[in-house]
Amino acid sequence: MPLLRTLTDLPIDLVLTHAHIDHMYHAGEFERVYVGADDIRAWRKTLGPLYAAGHILYHLPPKQVRFRRFQPVRDGDCFDLGGLTIQAMSAPGHTPGSMIYIDAEHRILFTGDAFGSGEASWMWLPGCAPVSKLQSNFTVLLNRLKPYAQYRFMGGHRLQGIVNEKHPRSNPLNYGVLQNMVKLCGDMLSGAVEGHRVHLVPLLPLYVYTFQTASMVIHKRSIH
Repeated sequence: MPLLRTLTDLPIDLVLTHAHIDHMYHAGEFERVYVGADDIRAWRKTLGPLYAAGHILYHLPPKQVRFRRFQPVRDGDCFDLGGLTIQAMSAPGHTPGSMIYIDAEHRILFTGDAFGSGEASWMWLPGCAPVSKLQSNFTVLLNRLKPYAQYRFMGGHRLQGIVNEKHPRSNPLNYGVLQNMVKLCGDMLSGAVEGHRVHLVPLLPLYVYTFQTASMVIHKRSIH
């Protein structure tokens, strides 16, 4: 918030793509916070405990959020930024209430972690959908995003979409990644693609699956 206050003295609301700690750690500094309605419903059982565990995963000092005060976002909701309209589009899968935000004037999509950010999408976290549901959701999203296929896609981890020393296997995030995600899900369900073990969390057997520019990290028990 202090940085934002150097840019404007107008009221500032926070609109989240989804309720994961790496996207909302500073949410408590905002008076009004908006997030997908299904993420609000999943907070107590799934996303809230995951937020608490995230402090350990990311080595962050504990910070509380006033989640009960968060306002729900639903598919088709619009935010008026003084002449600029941002529209919400439901994109469940990474979380139950994940949202994409459309800036038609500047031809930009803010996609969060809905289907990746250049490197492997984390679909192993509590609250992520199984692969069959991801395939269904991605197919719907592919059709809905077709009018915006030429927009700039701004993911939730922008540097992962830029090849650099830390992310040598990055792929720019675009409509083609989503197309490849649909194919990847089908290949995983049919057994046509083999996963490779990755060691992200001690004692947790996670695997990465890849098809062209699409990849995801997942637990094998979610491949159904």
